[in-house]
Amino acid sequence: REGFTIAINNSLKEAVWLQINASPNLVNGQSLSIVVQNSGQVFFAAKSKLNKAEMAINIPKKNIPSGVIHFSLFDEKMNLLAERAVFNLNETDVLPIEVKANKNIYTRREQVALAIKTLGINDSSRIGSFSIAVTNMDKVADSAKTETNIFSSLLLSAETKGYIEKPG
Repeated sequence: REGFTIAINNSLKEAVWLQINASPNLVNGQSLSIVVQNSGQVFFAAKSKLNKAEMAINIPKKNIPSGVIHFSLFDEKMNLLAERAVFNLNETDVLPIEVKANKNIYTRREQVALAIKTLGINDSSRIGSFSIAVTNMDKVADSAKTETNIFSSLLLSAETKGYIEKPG
């Protein structure tokens, strides 16, 4: 089998690392283009000559929005060679919230008082509607990172067809 593959590491804080691999018989110095887009808007594009079977590119995350990001590899005639979709969530899109309780431990059905403060360097104030669910973590598994949440619903499910296992 021969062809091209794209591997993406999106776990780095500052950049998305992109690795392009080609079958050895396809390495002939041709120009390849990589295009990074979200909802049809291009956020990054680069062109490079393929002189070896592996090529790596680092793309600053500040240039990439939150949502499903498509990384597309094209040949000189703009024929699609490979494509990879990745979910990206920028920290700047998450509202930092500080929650302080009036006590550390509560008894069953005891009233809880919370102070909720939104944080942000550039914000003087924010207006929002919030809801809170209280759960006994000894009885419910902590699956916040894998369950459906507002980000996965609005940014991931909107652009992806079918069932998404552990979208968070």
